[in-house]
Amino acid sequence: MSQLALSLFPGPATLAQAETCLVPVPEDERPLRGDAGWIDWRLCGRISEQLRSGYVSGMPGEAALLPGGVPLHISRILLVGVGPSALLAGGPLANAMRGAVSKLLALQCGAALLACPGSIDLQSEAASLLSGVVQGLSEAPEDSRLNIVLADGQQCEKALLSALASVVPDAHGCGVSIELSWVGTAEDPEPVLQQA
Repeated sequence: MSQLALSLFPGPATLAQAETCLVPVPEDERPLRGDAGWIDWRLCGRISEQLRSGYVSGMPGEAALLPGGVPLHISRILLVGVGPSALLAGGPLANAMRGAVSKLLALQCGAALLACPGSIDLQSEAASLLSGVVQGLSEAPEDSRLNIVLADGQQCEKALLSALASVVPDAHGCGVSIELSWVGTAEDPEPVLQQA
């Protein structure tokens, strides 16, 4: 059985720790806003530079790997194209996340911080995001494990719990278990809440 761990981090994305930062990139959001914009800002516009140059466009299926580093607590950034923001609800977003999971697993990623742009509202799109991640894990080799870190956990916890109610039956049906937990800050990395 494959495992999906969802780790809620209480602080902003720029303070969360993860091996990889997963940034879904819409075709038509320039500059990136939301958590993706904050990550870009802390990297002095490294993501924006790729968008301006045309190296990354945000087309569905597109992926690019960039180095992370100081001042963030991430080693690399995986940019994944998701298409036009007006069409993201439902299927396209789930498909993008499914593809992102296969790329994260190919990178042997232990933990990935999800840094959504402003056009992806985790409150309303949590079920699509989770559905795509579960689909990706169900297509992966058995016993695959992926940890997705979500910043500002207090804001997204309720949406995630609601989305889990709709996603868990399908997940179990395709051999994916899901756990949700809180992780602390850099000074207190111990989980403080475990939920199945």
